[in-house]
Amino acid sequence: METNFFTEKELKDRSRMLESAMSEHTSLREALKKHAGEDPESIDWEKVSFKALRDRAKGELMEATNVVSTQGQLFRYGIQKVLFDGYKDVPTVYPDVVQFVPSSNRQEWYAPLYGAEVPTDVAFGGKFPDSRIKGLDTVLVNKKIGRMLSLERELFDYDQTGQVVTKASQMGKRVRYKEETDVMAAIYGATYSTAIGNRPTGYANLNQFGMEAADIALMNMVDPLGNNMLVMPSLLLVSTADKFNAAKLLNSSLQPSIPGASGKTASSGDSGTTGWTMTINPLQGLFSLKVSRFITANRCYLMEPKISIVFQEASPVEIVQENPLSGMAFENDIYRWRVRRLYQVAVLESRYIYAIQNT
Repeated sequence: METNFFTEKELKDRSRMLESAMSEHTSLREALKKHAGEDPESIDWEKVSFKALRDRAKGELMEATNVVSTQGQLFRYGIQKVLFDGYKDVPTVYPDVVQFVPSSNRQEWYAPLYGAEVPTDVAFGGKFPDSRIKGLDTVLVNKKIGRMLSLERELFDYDQTGQVVTKASQMGKRVRYKEETDVMAAIYGATYSTAIGNRPTGYANLNQFGMEAADIALMNMVDPLGNNMLVMPSLLLVSTADKFNAAKLLNSSLQPSIPGASGKTASSGDSGTTGWTMTINPLQGLFSLKVSRFITANRCYLMEPKISIVFQEASPVEIVQENPLSGMAFENDIYRWRVRRLYQVAVLESRYIYAIQNT
């Protein structure tokens, strides 16, 4: 079950954020078409020769200042496109875990209320009992991440090996890596306790018994008022160390566990238990499996995704080029770009997550 709904204001903020990025991108494209006689969208930036691009600009433009300016715009557009492509192509799993929320302020307030208490039987002529309300009060302050990308002029002049494209693509990927790292750190740092009921008494390696216990605990989770929260666990998040173990547990058609070792299965001395030889696997198809390389070994979580983990977006990924006629570009023949992103990540309510392991 997903609750990824936006208010009218949130939709307008998100739309305005995307329109701003697209407008800047479109304006740069039109300027290049006008001054360089080249539509940058027709260029295969993965195979482009920046030396040939520079020579073409020199041949078509007479004034030296225009040559430098146009080259800078072309390089900026190329770096921008390759960086964005690298950002989008990174295989991350956090978008399947978080709820994206747009932000137009320095910080946003979250005050979600727990559900009202269940009505009780009332005697005829009797008094109706009051229902208590309890909630959370959380403030998320957006943070800024960024990095500089500096490349020598000679890399452009003699780039025949794709170094420029490679470096730009890596910068885009690193931004995406940072986002997933922050999401996984938020999950790891959430509150897990036996008092809440979202962790076992003692952590153990991922196994069938632990997953069954986690599912039962989440489905019986109660809020601070003692009301059932109706959590529906549907996603298992693991590290690369548990990738194949989890795949076997979730995809085997028949019982995947050894009796008495890592599952509630029949064995000598276990009277009254059910299942083992030729028994179906009760976990098959029950949860989707997500593997993140940014979770360290000995950590795995069962959860209902997109409920309590917020990814607060204040600005999209943006890249700005330093003026090629000033600063280090003028003094040292170095072109520089700055990557910038504003967002924040937090787990608002850890009762939707069960830490099977969190060591």
